[in-house]
Amino acid sequence: MDPPRFAPTLADRAREACRPRLARVMLSAMRTSICALAAASLVSLVACDAPESTGDRDPTREPLAAPAQAAPAQAAPGQLARPVVKTLEIAEVRWPPRDAIDAASLARLSEGAREAVTRSRLPVLLPKRDGLLERAVVMPSAQYTAVSIPAEDRQHGVTISLQANRIAHRYAEVPPALGRDVVRGHDAWITQNEGIWSATWTEHGVSYVLELECARPGDDPRCESDAALRALAEELVFVGGSFEVGGAR
Repeated sequence: MDPPRFAPTLADRAREACRPRLARVMLSAMRTSICALAAASLVSLVACDAPESTGDRDPTREPLAAPAQAAPAQAAPGQLARPVVKTLEIAEVRWPPRDAIDAASLARLSEGAREAVTRSRLPVLLPKRDGLLERAVVMPSAQYTAVSIPAEDRQHGVTISLQANRIAHRYAEVPPALGRDVVRGHDAWITQNEGIWSATWTEHGVSYVLELECARPGDDPRCESDAALRALAEELVFVGGSFEVGGAR
């Protein structure tokens, strides 16, 4: 006995009608994909073998370029077009003769100050005035020597300092400036800053800076003008040094 057969429904009839059409669509899609893949492979092979074109290029296919370097900054009007070159120069000391030492002034120094003078690599100048030599403190170093004479009266006295330095900073294309004043027969600069008088000049091949500071500059006549500073500079005498030869490099 044959199994019962059911009548096809409307949905069954629709699926049967669409089945050939669906097969044709799938076959067409497969053919399209295969053609596209083959074309892409052929284009890649041709691009690898072909020489680089000198014409217009597709920007989307160009390799990433390295970041462009920034152009050097242009100098503004009035400024140097190239960086300023700074050099360090160690001056050659021109020692006075040994018989130029003021032996009397040297003897009035303390034992420690006299010993320090013999170690100074620069000529030591000190004021000859009574009461100053006995309080002088000499501090030598490799390239400079400092002298300090503290005030006898901190409330109303005067503090004196003198630095000798053989290091000079030179700048390319900037000539050394000559002082507008004269100290000990040399071009010098005399200035006042916060009540302290200062004189700068070059002697024996090295730079000297003499400073005079009053405890009460507004009430002390020695700080009213540069007269006391100038007089003190003229009283400086040579008391010695190591007489070591060197510098100029």
